[in-house]
Order: sequence, then C-alpha cells, then structure tokens
Amino acid sequence: MNAEALSILILTPGFPNKENDSSCLPWMQQVIRGLYRQYPGLQITIVAFQYPYQAGEYHWEGIPVIATGGKNKGGFAKRWLRIRIGRILEQLHRQKKFTAVLSFWYGECALAGERFA
Repeated sequence: MNAEALSILILTPGFPNKENDSSCLPWMQQVIRGLYRQYPGLQITIVAFQYPYQAGEYHWEGIPVIATGGKNKGGFAKRWLRIRIGRILEQLHRQKKFTAVLSFWYGECALAGERFA
C-alpha cells in the first residue's frame, strides 16, 4: 500500500499551538516530522485534548490539528470534553477512513482511540 492511501489519526493530550513552539512535546514533533518526511503523501490528522487551551482548528507544518481546549479541568467540564471529543471523532469518521489510530499516553486518549477504532 502506498503512502498516498494511508491516513493516520493521532490522539494526544497536548500539541504545540504554533510551529515555532519547540518546548511542547519536542519528541512528538520529531516523530510526526519524521513520518511526514518519510511518507510525504501520508495524511495525518491530530486531535489535541487538553492543550492548547483554546479550542479551534489550525495547521502545524501543513498538518491539520483540532484542539479541543480541555485545559486539564475535571468534573463536569471533563465529562463535557469527552462528549465533544466523541462528536469530533464521529465527524472525522464520516469525512475520511483512517488506516491507523495512534493514541499517546494511557488514559483518555487511549479510551477515545479504542472506542473510535
């Protein structure tokens, strides 16, 4: 299968909010850059659960990022965030078929990834 046919969904608690943010999870940035360089046709979509704190969509080095703006809150806000993430994942599923789902860290990302897959 060629890289043009591959699409990866990455679920992570946090991700840089701009391209020049080298302090936010630098190892993850390098992994994603390496994947993108190795397989230029690879389609990557990133969903960041907690950070950046502002919800919205943006591009990081040409890769779409969906920030849910969770802000590491608990209680009702955390429950509402899980519902929002579920809706985002449903919408993404309707838009494209993902070849793989990568969930970083054990917890909410792993749970969402398992349910999505």
